Amino acid sequence: MSHPSQRPPSDPGAAMVSVDAATGPAPAYRLYSASAVDVATLCGSIFAGLLLMSLNFRALGEDDRARRTLTLAAVVSVVTFVTIGLIPPTVPIPTSVYHGAQVLVAHLYVTRVQGDRLGRHVATGGRLYSKWRAAGIGLLCALGIVALFVAAGFVWSLWDPG
Repeated sequence: MSHPSQRPPSDPGAAMVSVDAATGPAPAYRLYSASAVDVATLCGSIFAGLLLMSLNFRALGEDDRARRTLTLAAVVSVVTFVTIGLIPPTVPIPTSVYHGAQVLVAHLYVTRVQGDRLGRHVATGGRLYSKWRAAGIGLLCALGIVALFVAAGFVWSLWDPG
């Protein structure tokens, strides 16, 4: 053992688990922080941020909330893209407004819904995934969204040959 406050896990392939006399063992799972949700949202839309929240719920053992959050991600994404599409191109709105609004909504939602649990997780020695990982997931989501738009454009062109 490398430190007296660590004990070997029951599974030899698992990571060492920190033990604190006041709080017990640290959680063995990792979560995405609120700032990681912000990064993912900035890189890949609100869908990416809500996807990380869904993964947090899954790690916490709340599969039903994870599914509902993923459904919310899909619905909010569709509403967001339809709303953006309805704005005439002559209206000069900087793209930073679109991104900033999505990050703000995702940040307010994650802090309201998961903020206390994230704080307890860290306070008991729980680890968080890196923001780089969140950025990568966000970029993958952005790539998927672009692919969906390209596919939709292709299908649309088949129905409208003009």
